[in-house]
Amino acid sequence: MAERQQRYKESEAAVFDQVKLAVKEGDSGSAIRYLYQWNDRISPGEKIATLRNLAEVDRHLSEQINGFSADMYSKNPTEGKWSRSSFLESLASIRKKIKRNRRAKERSGNCIPDLNP
Repeated sequence: MAERQQRYKESEAAVFDQVKLAVKEGDSGSAIRYLYQWNDRISPGEKIATLRNLAEVDRHLSEQINGFSADMYSKNPTEGKWSRSSFLESLASIRKKIKRNRRAKERSGNCIPDLNP
């Protein structure tokens, strides 16, 4: 049982749960840290260098990340216009897309990452 729990703690799903919890609690520092850890697990070998790169995948998430970043880095944390629930919905949508694309590649037998994505 302990081995199973350890595998879960190291899984993409567990880290995604940590992202959700940090965002819901408004802990932007932890949310950023978990976002990067989540990226390591959801897209091994395809690191997202910045939140901006992640935002390029989805326009709505881009708007949310802009607000999230404004809150995180501004002197007035209420400057950013973002919604925790919208942020999480957009992130969940991207997660689904990434997983779907990965499964499609695995089924097609093309497991080699794109040379110039």
